Amino acid sequence: MNINNEFIGIRNIVREDMDFIQKLWGDEESMLASGGPYMIRDEDKDDLFTILNKGQAISNHYMISVGDQLIGDLSIRDHSDDKAQLDMKIMNDERNKGYGKQALSLILDYFFNELGGKEVYFELWLVNYFANKKLKDYGFEATSVTEDYNVMTLTRENYQESALKR
Repeated sequence: MNINNEFIGIRNIVREDMDFIQKLWGDEESMLASGGPYMIRDEDKDDLFTILNKGQAISNHYMISVGDQLIGDLSIRDHSDDKAQLDMKIMNDERNKGYGKQALSLILDYFFNELGGKEVYFELWLVNYFANKKLKDYGFEATSVTEDYNVMTLTRENYQESALKR
């Protein structure tokens, strides 16, 4: 998949992206609300790439860019005919610039309008107050709450009325 608008690009991961993944996942500030940094050793990057790269499958790992600069990553997991789990991370120093909203808008437009999906959800740690609030502002609803995390869900119908609809 390779989708773009005038601000953001989302494309399949390629092997050369592993240096950025190593930096992003190892950055304490960027990963704080995702459970903390995940250190990737240089010798493990090829194996991790093999795990992340699913070829042309929709359930895959994607890179988010602004122009030629990588700013984050996105994964689509557990994709079925009508439902998918999303996970998105933006580098801490690239946050609060509207890139997350643009990337989310782009992937939701693709999922709901191109693939005909019916529902997407995020699993977010409860301490990730910012993301929980933003997703709620965008029309997501908490459909499950545990001691540790929320499941924030957006249906196609709610998307049509959301602030993310392009």
